[in-house]
Amino acid sequence: MLGFLIIVYPEGAKLTKLPQIQDPETVAHWLVGYSGIDWLEDMVKTGLATCLNSSGYPCQYRMLWKDLLPELLIQPKPHRGPPVIGEGYAMESGWTDPKKINREALARRQSDDWMIVDAWDQS
Repeated sequence: MLGFLIIVYPEGAKLTKLPQIQDPETVAHWLVGYSGIDWLEDMVKTGLATCLNSSGYPCQYRMLWKDLLPELLIQPKPHRGPPVIGEGYAMESGWTDPKKINREALARRQSDDWMIVDAWDQS
């Protein structure tokens, strides 16, 4: 798959379960196509986020909950690239992966909480 696994959690959380998407501190996770982290780069350009790591293992961003929340309310855009066939999987053009929200972790967030967004390269 050419894209990223996005994982959202509060800064300082000690994620104890692997994969991280099952950890009770993880607020949300979803898959996006290769251009699916453009919104994070836009937040960096406008000063709403800081890029902590850009290697893809993971790309990591830090931002306030109040600035991240509007993005979490929007479902990801469909993948704009061609179909991708890999070892043991096939992704059609236009695929989407709805955001999975942990409502209990979401309810604990305050507007001034610092959040981390990991974008794990899946290629």
